[in-house]
Amino acid sequence: MDQTEELRKECARLQAELEAKTIEATAQREKSAQEILRFINILSHDLRSPLSVSSNFIGLILAKYGLNMEPKMKEYLGYSADGLRTMERLLSDIVYYARIGTSQKPLVETDCNKVLESAATALRGEIEASGATVAVQGGEGSLPVVMGDVALLTQLFRNLLANALKYADRPPEIQISSAARNGQWLFGFKDNGLGIAPEDRERIFEPLERAHREVADKGGKGTGLGLAICKKIVERHGGRIWVESALGEGSTFYFTLPKA
Repeated sequence: MDQTEELRKECARLQAELEAKTIEATAQREKSAQEILRFINILSHDLRSPLSVSSNFIGLILAKYGLNMEPKMKEYLGYSADGLRTMERLLSDIVYYARIGTSQKPLVETDCNKVLESAATALRGEIEASGATVAVQGGEGSLPVVMGDVALLTQLFRNLLANALKYADRPPEIQISSAARNGQWLFGFKDNGLGIAPEDRERIFEPLERAHREVADKGGKGTGLGLAICKKIVERHGGRIWVESALGEGSTFYFTLPKA
């Protein structure tokens, strides 16, 4: 056997060994991800029970003694109830965030006009209360069909709409655009909100980060996972998400999705 044949066989052996190790490593990662998700689900379930009990007792106290209660005491109990509700939302968002990466659902042709309609319907109360306007560039029904997971894309649109509603000091104006770019669809969600400082434009997509902590401190209801969930959903679809903004001049969140 000449050296060339020996080298060919050795390369084939190394290739087979590498493939086997890759398969083993992938299986191990999937197993670890499932174990982490299982732990998060158990932890969330166990924490929800005492939170629910505490919320119920605060509700009972306010219902029974609220009329005769000192205003300050009533106010403090209200703060406590708000804090418990925020904790419950945070637990839900943590579980949702963990599940996105384990989703194996195939991407299918998805009409983004219907996705936007579902997302806006879920936020109808907030949209009407704030006096917000939501407009699509090109008119109603002009958004494209993409390859996507309907549930995840609905959550993506909903989070971006909610973000625009939350960080506005005037009636929100939200403009949604789409355009074909390099074999993908490029979407833009433009708002007239507070804007984001340059140093915060990447940080806000990390879990539990906020661009405007002062809003949260004054009663903002966000959990700090909304944009992190958006990033994970977009990446699940093979795209990317970023923001262009200036303080006091609003923001435009851009993301890409695969064409159908």
